[in-house]
Amino acid sequence: MTGLNIRSDVAGLEQVLLKGDLGQLNESQRLEYYQRVCASVGLNPLTQPFEYLKLNGREILYARRAATEQLRQIHRISITITSREKVDGCYVVTARATTVDGRTDENIGAVPVENLKGEAYANALMKAETKAKRRVTLAICGLSFLDESELDGVRSQAAAPAKSAVTNAAMSAHDANHSAITWDGKPIDAQLVPTSFDECITEEGLRAFAASKGMLLGKLPAERKKQAIEKCADAAKRCNVDVIEALTIFGLGER
Repeated sequence: MTGLNIRSDVAGLEQVLLKGDLGQLNESQRLEYYQRVCASVGLNPLTQPFEYLKLNGREILYARRAATEQLRQIHRISITITSREKVDGCYVVTARATTVDGRTDENIGAVPVENLKGEAYANALMKAETKAKRRVTLAICGLSFLDESELDGVRSQAAAPAKSAVTNAAMSAHDANHSAITWDGKPIDAQLVPTSFDECITEEGLRAFAASKGMLLGKLPAERKKQAIEKCADAAKRCNVDVIEALTIFGLGER
């Protein structure tokens, strides 16, 4: 690597290092910055653990599901749910993270559930637990990245995510076909879209998850693709969807 080639641009360097605005970097610099961030925390950049997002006039990195899952594995972090409760129309889950050396941290995940029923209510409960687990994982690792499970709360303030050089090629086809998440021609509330195979409990939820992911899972490394195929097959059976059809819509092919 040649190093972030922005030393001649003092103003740009200040924006990046002091204000966290990555919008001052060009495509090649953003790619190198992305790779260095991944290397600094031990994450595999090929799994796209981070994505760029423009928020409140600044371009930042936010952590995706792959980031928190890898961090838990790398640091051998165990998660325990310590409480689940309703507070003023919100469902609040508290998660405690513990490292192998005994350090602990706690964080919450909260989602509004007032007036929700049935599947929408069930999805909201799972989302709260997911948020709590991911937030506490980042916290105990000393990372202040925004997690993707928190994006729904800030999307009204943010423009569409700015694509990084890492994901441009993979996301171009996805963006063309999935600019809005729909199922059977009907739009689906982004807050109700599952964020993992484990959260898919209905056919609609599984197809919505597929719409949000496009064909990206087919681009995973061999070992992770194998795990995704197994998860997809289990979810398909649970949701009464043909396994071969489910694998196809996720770009995972036949087993």
